[in-house]
Amino acid sequence: MDFHYTEEEKAFKEKFDSWLMSNAPEGYLGNMDYEPPEDWEQMAAEYRKFQRSLFNAGYAGINFPKAYGGAEGTVMENIIVSEATGPIYFHTMGGLHVISLGLAAPTILAWGSEEQKQTFLPPTLSGEIIWCQGFSEPNAGSDLANLNTRATRIGNEYVIEGQKVWSSFAHIADWCILVVRTDPNVPKHKGLSYFLVDMKLPGIEVNPIKNIAGDPEFNEIFFEEVRIPEDMRVGQEGDGWKVALTTLGHERYVGEVALASTFLR
Repeated sequence: MDFHYTEEEKAFKEKFDSWLMSNAPEGYLGNMDYEPPEDWEQMAAEYRKFQRSLFNAGYAGINFPKAYGGAEGTVMENIIVSEATGPIYFHTMGGLHVISLGLAAPTILAWGSEEQKQTFLPPTLSGEIIWCQGFSEPNAGSDLANLNTRATRIGNEYVIEGQKVWSSFAHIADWCILVVRTDPNVPKHKGLSYFLVDMKLPGIEVNPIKNIAGDPEFNEIFFEEVRIPEDMRVGQEGDGWKVALTTLGHERYVGEVALASTFLR
């Protein structure tokens, strides 16, 4: 296989690199002493600004359909943009793109209803929506099927009760991709469902977990009688395990790209 750029790919890279020189966060490019924003609110603002610029220029969601705000570009075009923006995301924005662009967006594209795709994908690709992930619990880390957070269906709503932990970005996120138990009477992995949850709903409490430097890198999320509409369920009731596997598949890919990106600056 030839890993060299084609002439078209070279032209795309040159054009994007030129755009990036004018649109990267101020003071970052060419400055090895760059100091990132001091808090998460500032990093979130920087992320939204940069992502909106990418979106407006047609460089966000390279591998997403145009109908949902993407560019319908090639695999190599996506690699070119990802390689160039990865260090920027991590060094200036705390990696805020990972869950939003790397986990939530591709999961919604794969499993979401048409309404969910139209509602969430464009504002996610443009940086308007920042996502967090509600998977792990005190007794369900790598064993996701062991989770206990419940969602009880009442009419056309679900009422959520429980706790999630080790959730990155929950303290500044707008929405959450959430896996909960909807049926306790079937084998564990068959009783799960997957939801998109507005983090501003009544009954949601976020407690930051600060690291040794005092940075709230992770969070606990508590749900107390949180009511979410049925149309925020992704897939059918009981599909949560299958939908979550899609998310986790992208998590492995994003994690490897993230690790590589940190060495590119």
